[in-house]
Amino acid sequence: GVVLVSPKGGKFQYAVYLHFPASNNVPEYEALISGLRIAINIGATRLYVYGDSKLVVDQVMKNSNCESPLMDAYCQKVEKLEGKFRVLELYHIPQKQNPDADALAKMAAECQSVPSGVYVNDLNMPSAQEKPPIAEKTPGKNRACVHRPSPRPSTRGPAMPGHWSA
Repeated sequence: GVVLVSPKGGKFQYAVYLHFPASNNVPEYEALISGLRIAINIGATRLYVYGDSKLVVDQVMKNSNCESPLMDAYCQKVEKLEGKFRVLELYHIPQKQNPDADALAKMAAECQSVPSGVYVNDLNMPSAQEKPPIAEKTPGKNRACVHRPSPRPSTRGPAMPGHWSA
């Protein structure tokens, strides 16, 4: 879920529904990217993001490497959006300190109806995708060898949007 708070204290809440399979940290990145896009659309120039996914915050802040090509693609997407702000700061907070965004995320994950005052952000496609592997030529041969990473099974269960407030 995404909660945007204006400088005057007004709250705008968004439930981010993912209509595609997602695993690992994809829901958290999708919530972050949704929040950034919404903030850009309403004209925000300074944004302070509080997220409960330490890994995502660390990857975006360059405190941790993006281990997979997909996470790297999401990091690059965030970097592109970052350029639209004069100030963008990300902070990690525990999930229990992010109750509004957590409730929105659970609502979306469980496909619950949305109460009055909550906006819905339906995502039908991922915001980022792995770049296709680069074909490498084998010396002495004219055919290309394509190396594809083996898919890792999800260990998370059903996709749940990230818990972000901005």
